[in-house]
Amino acid sequence: MLRALTEQAEQGDGRCVRLSLARTAAWLTNRIQPGPEGDVAYDGPDAWLAERDSALGRLRYALSPVSFAGGPVDWARPPGVRGADPAGWV
Repeated sequence: MLRALTEQAEQGDGRCVRLSLARTAAWLTNRIQPGPEGDVAYDGPDAWLAERDSALGRLRYALSPVSFAGGPVDWARPPGVRGADPAGWV
Protein backbone atom coordinates (compact mmCIF):
# COMPACT_ATOMS: atom_id res chain seq x y z
CA MET A 1 0.00 0.00 0.00
CA LEU A 2 2.73 2.45 0.95
CA ARG A 3 4.66 1.57 -2.19
CA ALA A 4 1.59 2.20 -4.37
CA LEU A 5 0.94 5.55 -2.69
CA THR A 6 4.58 6.56 -3.08
CA GLU A 7 4.59 5.69 -6.78
CA GLN A 8 1.28 7.50 -7.27
CA ALA A 9 2.70 10.63 -5.66
CA GLU A 10 5.89 10.47 -7.73
CA GLN A 11 4.42 9.48 -11.10
CA GLY A 12 0.90 10.87 -10.88
CA ASP A 13 -0.92 7.76 -12.08
CA GLY A 14 -3.05 5.33 -10.09
CA ARG A 15 -2.37 1.87 -8.77
CA CYS A 16 -4.64 -1.11 -8.15
CA VAL A 17 -3.74 -2.78 -4.86
CA ARG A 18 -5.52 -5.75 -3.30
CA LEU A 19 -4.99 -6.06 0.44
CA SER A 20 -6.13 -8.40 3.15
CA LEU A 21 -5.53 -6.87 6.54
CA ALA A 22 -7.22 -9.81 8.27
CA ARG A 23 -4.71 -12.20 6.72
CA THR A 24 -1.85 -9.87 7.63
CA ALA A 25 -3.08 -9.73 11.23
CA ALA A 26 -3.31 -13.52 11.37
CA TRP A 27 0.21 -13.81 9.97
CA LEU A 28 1.56 -11.36 12.54
CA THR A 29 -0.19 -12.96 15.50
CA ASN A 30 0.06 -16.65 14.63
CA ARG A 31 2.92 -17.33 12.26
CA ILE A 32 5.83 -15.22 13.42
CA GLN A 33 7.95 -17.18 15.83
CA PRO A 34 10.00 -15.32 18.41
CA GLY A 35 13.71 -15.36 17.81
CA PRO A 36 16.26 -16.53 20.32
CA GLU A 37 16.61 -14.31 23.34
CA GLY A 38 19.82 -12.36 23.26
CA ASP A 39 21.75 -10.33 25.76
CA VAL A 40 20.01 -7.09 24.76
CA ALA A 41 17.62 -5.80 27.41
CA TYR A 42 14.30 -4.28 26.43
CA ASP A 43 14.23 -0.69 27.67
CA GLY A 44 10.64 0.06 26.72
CA PRO A 45 8.95 1.50 23.65
CA ASP A 46 10.59 4.94 23.68
CA ALA A 47 12.75 4.18 20.62
CA TRP A 48 9.55 3.82 18.55
CA LEU A 49 7.64 6.77 19.98
CA ALA A 50 7.71 10.52 19.39
CA GLU A 51 5.93 13.54 20.86
CA ARG A 52 4.71 16.83 19.44
CA ASP A 53 2.18 19.54 20.08
CA SER A 54 -1.09 19.31 18.17
CA ALA A 55 -4.48 20.98 18.05
CA LEU A 56 -5.58 18.25 20.44
CA GLY A 57 -2.81 18.96 22.97
CA ARG A 58 0.48 17.18 23.54
CA LEU A 59 0.48 14.02 21.44
CA ARG A 60 2.59 10.91 22.02
CA TYR A 61 2.44 8.57 19.05
CA ALA A 62 4.11 5.61 17.38
CA LEU A 63 6.50 6.31 14.53
CA SER A 64 5.86 4.62 11.20
CA PRO A 65 6.89 0.96 11.30
CA VAL A 66 8.00 1.19 7.66
CA SER A 67 11.21 2.86 6.57
CA PHE A 68 13.17 3.02 3.35
CA ALA A 69 16.18 4.87 1.99
CA GLY A 70 15.31 8.52 1.45
CA GLY A 71 11.87 8.10 3.04
CA PRO A 72 10.35 10.10 5.88
CA VAL A 73 11.17 9.13 9.45
CA ASP A 74 8.14 10.83 11.01
CA TRP A 75 4.58 11.73 10.06
CA ALA A 76 4.29 14.96 8.04
CA ARG A 77 2.01 16.65 10.59
CA PRO A 78 -0.05 15.87 13.66
CA PRO A 79 -3.76 15.09 13.39
CA GLY A 80 -6.12 18.03 13.33
CA VAL A 81 -9.41 18.60 15.04
CA ARG A 82 -12.13 16.28 13.73
CA GLY A 83 -13.78 17.78 10.64
CA ALA A 84 -11.17 20.51 10.18
CA ASP A 85 -9.55 18.95 7.10
CA PRO A 86 -11.39 18.57 3.79
CA ALA A 87 -11.96 15.01 2.62
CA GLY A 88 -9.71 14.13 -0.31
CA TRP A 89 -6.59 12.35 -1.48
CA VAL A 90 -3.31 14.11 -0.91
